[in-house]
Amino acid sequence: MVKKAILLYLVGMVVGLYTTLVLTILWGWFVVPAFHVEAISFWIMYGLLLLIELLRVPSDVEGDHRHKAVAAMLDACVPAEKRAEVTKRLSEFNEEIWYEAGWNVLGRVISSTLTLGFGFAVHVLAS
Repeated sequence: MVKKAILLYLVGMVVGLYTTLVLTILWGWFVVPAFHVEAISFWIMYGLLLLIELLRVPSDVEGDHRHKAVAAMLDACVPAEKRAEVTKRLSEFNEEIWYEAGWNVLGRVISSTLTLGFGFAVHVLAS
């Protein structure tokens, strides 16, 4: 499970770098000529992306606490003869989350690529 988490983190980092590349290109195509500002470097854009991500991610401590309390209550309600079945189903859910995370990352790559393609088309039409 640790290997999967590290792999997902690394893939997420690569996707973040790709998103930075797309944003840097779009900045050069649209923001520079429209607002007469300088081009922005890849690493400055990456830093801005990190800053925005930090500001965007909410901290839901109360929700996490409530989730743990509900999980503890539900755990107490599971009869002993059903524990093995519930444990098996929860294990299956834990495996599914990795597939969902993978599809989420793939979706971000596809979205960034489509945005870059549409941006290129608009850039060509505007030139």
